[in-house]
Amino acid sequence: IEFGDTHLSMFAQNVMYGFYTINNPTNKNGLDLGIIECTQINKDGSLVLGTGIGFTPEIVAKAEKLIIEVNTSLPVLEGMHDIQCTVTPPNRKPFLISRVDDRIGSTTLNIDYNKVIGIVESSLPDNGRGFNDIDNDSKTIANYIIDFFTNEVKHNRLPSHLLPLQSGVGNIANAVTSGLSKSP
Repeated sequence: IEFGDTHLSMFAQNVMYGFYTINNPTNKNGLDLGIIECTQINKDGSLVLGTGIGFTPEIVAKAEKLIIEVNTSLPVLEGMHDIQCTVTPPNRKPFLISRVDDRIGSTTLNIDYNKVIGIVESSLPDNGRGFNDIDNDSKTIANYIIDFFTNEVKHNRLPSHLLPLQSGVGNIANAVTSGLSKSP
């Protein structure tokens, strides 16, 4: 069995390069079928995607055929997304985002309806999983990180309000954000 453990952040780029479909002589784009979820199809044909966009734009770009799932259990999320298809190196440019309301893409996804072979309706709710309670190890790690930030502020290497921070997901990240909310 061939196996590759590629980080998820590289998947869209690798799809655009054709790495996963390199031996598909019948389809020049590489992917035979893409199944994508949306919450709404607008009058102009654009799709309002659901909660898991991921590499949907790349799948739409590379798939020979598409099936669209319109999930009516999700709220319509129009305006929430900033959708852009991956540009591969060496043509990639920096994402010019400096404010929370800056956009680099579109709130909807346009597709080629000549590729669509089916539209199905579903009403399946998102079934994410909850997190465990914050344990002592996570609290200890979080305290080290908060102490680090506090020391950096004390020595004027960070502003007192810190800089924009992006949290990860999981118990340690939850412990850090919880600790930051209680710190000075």
